[in-house]
Amino acid sequence: MANIKKYKLKNGKVSYKVRIRLNGKIVNKTFRTIGDARKFAIEQENEIESGKFGIFQDEMLVEDLLIKYTLEELPMKKSPTSYLAGFKFFREKIGHLRLKDITVALLHETRQNFIKENKVSFSTINRYYSYVSHCFTMAVQWEYLEVNPFLKVGKLKEPNGRVRFLSDEERERLLTECKKVDYLYIVVVLALTTGARKTEILSLSWKQIQFDKGFIILEDTKNGERRSLPLCTYAKEVLLDWKEKKVHETLVFNMKDCKRSWSTAVKNAEIEDFRFHDLRHCCASYLAMQGVPILAIADVLGHKTLKMVKRYAHLSNQYKSNLIEDLGIFLFPV
Repeated sequence: MANIKKYKLKNGKVSYKVRIRLNGKIVNKTFRTIGDARKFAIEQENEIESGKFGIFQDEMLVEDLLIKYTLEELPMKKSPTSYLAGFKFFREKIGHLRLKDITVALLHETRQNFIKENKVSFSTINRYYSYVSHCFTMAVQWEYLEVNPFLKVGKLKEPNGRVRFLSDEERERLLTECKKVDYLYIVVVLALTTGARKTEILSLSWKQIQFDKGFIILEDTKNGERRSLPLCTYAKEVLLDWKEKKVHETLVFNMKDCKRSWSTAVKNAEIEDFRFHDLRHCCASYLAMQGVPILAIADVLGHKTLKMVKRYAHLSNQYKSNLIEDLGIFLFPV
């Protein structure tokens, strides 16, 4: 029998997901209206009973699975467009093959060829494989397959993340240039002092800023968790001055990007090999150099694990050396 569930999407709209299980066969599909969902359920139950679905299941192509996943599962994801490049790659390489013909050996060979043919990072390749692996996991749940071959393909070893932070001289030059564009200066100050991402900063609304408590509340972060960002006194002051200008009643910046003004500021400040995201690294690096524990830095940046922030550990060596020196003096006073 068919099971129809109602889902509320992030955009506020409603969808209805049909799940049919009959004689060991499963079909899933999402619709905008309950009427369409019920009609589909009846039609599919009839096809399953006639045996047509069994033939389709046995001959299903990888491309069919990717299309099905794109239509039914992708709209539920936080960032659906991020999956598309990976889907495109697999559709071109193995989309014409049947699901049952996909082996671990074939996936390894496909990955090796991908490494040779493309100038992309191992992290990008891992991400592509992870995305399509979930499609195959759903295929197992839908009973198109018995096992997911992607689960037996290990991840490529990724290099340690980039750590590029501004020297004191570079930082002063950059801030001087940013001051020529009022909103850009505030955006950069927030990035340096909170470690927030550009999208998080530019999408801020005034209701997210608690001036009395000295915090910014991020409700919709990259990892999907609520996060609070402490505001230093200086950052709070520049925000209050900006608010008095009443640029927008609801939004702090009312813009989607600041790419042009940022590029101009970096160029005029004569800073090389520096991206906006590196301001986040600056925040973490400066905290590490002040002796802030790695766990605390992870909390500020919103990382769930310490893996991402271990890259800054070496910057706190002098602080650790000072601690041990103080311990030595305490234990063995002269």
